[in-house]
Amino acid sequence: MKDRISLFRDLSAEAAACRLCPAMCERAAVLSELNGALEARVMFIGEAPGRKGADRMRVPFSGDQSG
Repeated sequence: MKDRISLFRDLSAEAAACRLCPAMCERAAVLSELNGALEARVMFIGEAPGRKGADRMRVPFSGDQSG
C-alpha cells in the first residue's frame, strides 16, 4: 500500500496533467508539497492562483493580493 506522500504526489501529477478545462491549461499547477504539511489540522482554501504569485512561484497566497 502506498504511503500518504506517494498518494499525494500521484494526485498532484494527475491534477497538473488534466486538460479538461481549456481556460486552465496554460496555468501553472499549484497543487504540490509547497502547499504545506500533509499532517496539518487546518486547511485554507483560496481563489484561483494569480499571475504574479502562485502561478509563478507555485505557492498559494504569495505575490498577489489575497482576500
